[in-house]
Amino acid sequence: RNILHRIRLMAAGGPVSVGELMEEFGDASFATALLVPALIVVSPLSGIFFLPTAMGLTMALIAAQMLFGRHTLWLPPVVLRRVLNGPRLQRAAIWLDRPAAWLDR
Repeated sequence: RNILHRIRLMAAGGPVSVGELMEEFGDASFATALLVPALIVVSPLSGIFFLPTAMGLTMALIAAQMLFGRHTLWLPPVVLRRVLNGPRLQRAAIWLDRPAAWLDR
């Protein structure tokens, strides 16, 4: 939940780049990056052709970075430069607060 609080604070200042978010996540970037494709695979979206395979490859690439001893997740520069809408990111972080509290218990 601490990460969500930091995201809300960052988003309050306006647009946030993916690179800034990754800096804020620090060592937790691997767990966050692995969680997103895993949630997609267990959702109804897994019925889309080739999506489970693509998510599996994504998780394998992230895990490989962990195995090779990287301290932070490497993403292509084009992804790191993407900018997210601050108010929308803030709403998403607020919405995720309840599931995060449940998972923390």
